[in-house]
Amino acid sequence: MLAAYHKLLQRAKFAALLFIFFLLLIFLGTFLAFLRTPLVDEEANPVYFIFPTGSSVVHLANQLYNLGLTTYPRSYLIFLAMLMRVQNHLHAGEYEIKPGMTSIELLNDMEAGRVVWRNFLFIEGWTLNQLREALDQNPFLIHKTRGLTELQLAHLLHVPYTHLEGLFFPDTYRYTAGLSDTLILRQSYQAMQQKLNAAWQSRVPKLIYHNPYQALIVASLVEKEAKLNEDRAKIAGVILKRLAIGMPLQIDASVIYGLGNQYNNHLKRVQLKIPTPYNTYLIKGLPPTPIAMPGEASIHAALHPVINQDLFYVARGDGGHVFSRTLAAQDQAIKLYRRKQRTN
Repeated sequence: MLAAYHKLLQRAKFAALLFIFFLLLIFLGTFLAFLRTPLVDEEANPVYFIFPTGSSVVHLANQLYNLGLTTYPRSYLIFLAMLMRVQNHLHAGEYEIKPGMTSIELLNDMEAGRVVWRNFLFIEGWTLNQLREALDQNPFLIHKTRGLTELQLAHLLHVPYTHLEGLFFPDTYRYTAGLSDTLILRQSYQAMQQKLNAAWQSRVPKLIYHNPYQALIVASLVEKEAKLNEDRAKIAGVILKRLAIGMPLQIDASVIYGLGNQYNNHLKRVQLKIPTPYNTYLIKGLPPTPIAMPGEASIHAALHPVINQDLFYVARGDGGHVFSRTLAAQDQAIKLYRRKQRTN
């Protein structure tokens, strides 16, 4: 009887092993089919998805399943990532799943960090408010700075200034979706420090600036005043000439900046009498901060100005300016400009 029991037990073990073997065959067959099956059909459009920072391969498996890109068990992708030893090496960002791409190819891309790069265009002459508005409206970024005060933003970025105007360099910045807006701001701040310091080291001698920040203020004034590159150094020269003799700068762009929401696209004569720290008709010297984000050309002009006897300039209607040494010549240039406006 004991022998019969052992015989029965052996058959049960064999049956169990046979069952497990068939299960393994089924798994192997479906797993191989999973490896060969594209996530997106050859005739379909690419699919884009964002893999958030700090996410796991389990999160990825759930994402692909919820997007309808696979009908296989989510454990298959997790098992594949373990076989490839990439489960802990997947980079965050936005990815493109091209038509015909398999799970192996996707995991290879994610291990290598082959993300989709997007461009954020930061335009020369923007103010800090315009920059922050553009960042806030960007649908691909995580918005960690939205709603922060300027001081809170300075603390978050570890910037040693209480006013941030002018401190970010206008350029095109590459980023991948799912990253924070602080990434662009930090890159932009570091770029401005590098550009400004490099220009400061190569500045022409005997300028009246006490530090690079004063040069940045002048660069911002130049940025808002000049339309043509050929005028930038000349405008910088007029600004520095006026500073040297104690003459008010009388720059409308600075007055407009100080008015803030009170300005509605037309600067009135009465507004020139409103006292603000930026009213360069009422104060002598530089405004307390930059009034915009200057580009490299304006920074170069502020530190390589053309200083001569010119004390005045006025727009001539085609983007350029007429420069004058005397008030009488300036008045004549203004009359000529107004006459052209009437005839046009």
